[in-house]
Amino acid sequence: MTNDTVERRRRCRDTATGAALALLPALLLGACGTGAPTSGAPTAYTEPGWMAEVRAADEEFRVAAEACLREQGQVPDVQAGGYGVVVPQDGQGESLPGAEAAAAAAVEACRAVVPEPEYQRDPDLQVEYERLLDQRECLVHEGYDVPPPSQSAEAWADAYAQDAEAWSPWEIFDPGPDGTTSTGPDELSRVVQACPTSAAFKMIVSRAPQASS
Repeated sequence: MTNDTVERRRRCRDTATGAALALLPALLLGACGTGAPTSGAPTAYTEPGWMAEVRAADEEFRVAAEACLREQGQVPDVQAGGYGVVVPQDGQGESLPGAEAAAAAAVEACRAVVPEPEYQRDPDLQVEYERLLDQRECLVHEGYDVPPPSQSAEAWADAYAQDAEAWSPWEIFDPGPDGTTSTGPDELSRVVQACPTSAAFKMIVSRAPQASS
């Protein structure tokens, strides 16, 4: 599977019409995680300006991408600046024949006219590391216990450039060894909206080894 392809991963949220087929390099691809908010008063926090810019770019993209996907006959599930569609399933929870291929083709057709937001393209790694620090601060403000970064900016950039393991504050939402989770999809969506992810995090997810469905 290529670095920028995540079509085969699914979100944990099911719908009455089928499961959301993950077609975007974003946190929501990982479905639900093990992170849980801690108790205590919220920390003092001032949101950095880039987060509002990312939200605005993601919303502009969502409107255009959803319109395109509907024209392609798909049910859109566009979130966090990336493509997603709802793929119909049979009674056993399996995708209907040809449905995933049709969804992938629709996404590629739409990408040709509605590319992902510009902030995701060719990011400055120093800036992206600083934005990950901002995201960590935001998550702490939201009540989550997030360990300090395990890598310096230089070590993080080197790891990222080599497709090696690169630190992210969102690691707290990774499923546990037994596959169990404690953060529901609604809470995870809320946190992503409160603490928008930037280009590096989205690409770290898409560059990681992908699980098969």
